[in-house]
Amino acid sequence: MGECRSLVVGESVVIVEQESGRRVRLLGTSWQSRNVEYWLRRFGISCGYLFMAACMSLFVYWLLYIVVTEAQSWTRVLLLSVVGVVVLSSFVHAFRSIARTPEERADGQPAAFRSDNRLFGPPSASSGATAGLLGYAGSVIAAFLITFVSMFVVGHVVVMFLISFQRYATVEEYLAVREWEGSR
Repeated sequence: MGECRSLVVGESVVIVEQESGRRVRLLGTSWQSRNVEYWLRRFGISCGYLFMAACMSLFVYWLLYIVVTEAQSWTRVLLLSVVGVVVLSSFVHAFRSIARTPEERADGQPAAFRSDNRLFGPPSASSGATAGLLGYAGSVIAAFLITFVSMFVVGHVVVMFLISFQRYATVEEYLAVREWEGSR
């Protein structure tokens, strides 16, 4: 992986190692040197997750506000209970999705969402088009759907923000570092 070349400076020979590791999604090759560029990218990732978590939390708050102000007596209690259970199950599912096996934990792998743990199953080809059309129209239905769906995903977004502070941002970065260190 790492190529070495020599550079003659004056009377001494300096060996320069070029970093030519694989590219990691969102981090490029900055994971090798962990310089300012790397930490700015990690900061940006964390800020992005924080922004998404704040938006999702705001949507859930908005939904709760509507339920509390518009619903009457027992209907309010029932709706608040349903929203509470859905939001809590979102967090439970999110933390279960990042659970590591004992082998992964002993190996030092970071906690991360697995690609086979999807909240609603594999996406269909038409689901993105439908959501895009509703969002583009800016309809009241789209706003309601975004608010409604945010209850189910707020836990995942908050957990993504929390795991962005690990030593390695992703499992892909961890594996790239192990592979790079093994080749040195």
